[in-house]
Amino acid sequence: MRQFFSLLRLDLKNTWASMFPLIMIGSAFVQAGLLRWLVPEEIEHQPIMKMVDLTEEQVFAKPMRKDPQLGLDNEEELLAWLTADASRIGLVFSGTPREPKLRVLYQGSDTAGALQMARVFGATLWSRLGGLGWAQGHRYSHLGMSRAPPPFQKMLLILVVAIDAALSGLFLLAVAIFEEKRSGALAALRVSPVGTLRYLGAKLIATAVHMIPSALILVAVVMPEAILNFELWAMLLLSCFVMSLVGVVLGVLLPSLYDSLFIIVGIVYLFLMPVFAYFLPALESAALHLLPTWGSIYGVRAALFPTGRSDDFFMAMQSMLPALILFSLLALVLVHFRLLGRSR
Repeated sequence: MRQFFSLLRLDLKNTWASMFPLIMIGSAFVQAGLLRWLVPEEIEHQPIMKMVDLTEEQVFAKPMRKDPQLGLDNEEELLAWLTADASRIGLVFSGTPREPKLRVLYQGSDTAGALQMARVFGATLWSRLGGLGWAQGHRYSHLGMSRAPPPFQKMLLILVVAIDAALSGLFLLAVAIFEEKRSGALAALRVSPVGTLRYLGAKLIATAVHMIPSALILVAVVMPEAILNFELWAMLLLSCFVMSLVGVVLGVLLPSLYDSLFIIVGIVYLFLMPVFAYFLPALESAALHLLPTWGSIYGVRAALFPTGRSDDFFMAMQSMLPALILFSLLALVLVHFRLLGRSR
């Protein structure tokens, strides 16, 4: 145990000496300031499509009540709205669910795009018959979410704090191993009695310790009420550990940070794919759930903005288990046989 604490103390010192923790803290202050004082809570947007309900049974009354911006009272108002912008499209619904009728009004020159867009929305609205409505149909639906999305400012906090924790783990561990290769410290470790588990354990703890301050700054400035949220910190630590193991694998297999920069950037973009899917749900696929960053993002969201479903948070953690097992085994094997040169 004494040997482990000596190694941990050395890892903490070397990690701090690399200046990465200072960079992370400085970046956290900048990100927190932008989110707290510059990014608005709500983003106002104007719809590019509106409708008039002339159906006999007022089929679309319910979705129009849910989103007053969606509907207008009559065709005269619709025409006045259309003439103000050539990119706008108007839909006039009439008939009944058994005999639906739809007219498309537009003044733009791109008729093919306008008609295609109107056809998709018209068919969607008719098929729902006023059930879900416009706004509900366009909300995120990951992990069974059925409430209004969080404020834009705090939605970005979800992404920033989750991704920062993940990437800090990856880079800190990879850079630590690259530095040990460069400095020759591995030669001393190979002839020492330090075991694989102690070596990895000390590095994982050192990385987590240096991840916490930047995450604490972000949460304290943007959403201070969440500082004592146990689920949030559990998810951030799990994310940091999993991505730290990824960093171990990269650190062992790749020669150095600079010689392998393009490979590392490509891997980082791969792990950032859930961020794009968060903003564009059309990109969502089951394969993305295998990436630990997916579980990190939706686990942080479930911790900060509970949906009322008790399994949301644990579903996110569960999605990270395959990556945790895979990279744990890879890291143990690579460190034991390749990095430390143990034959048995």
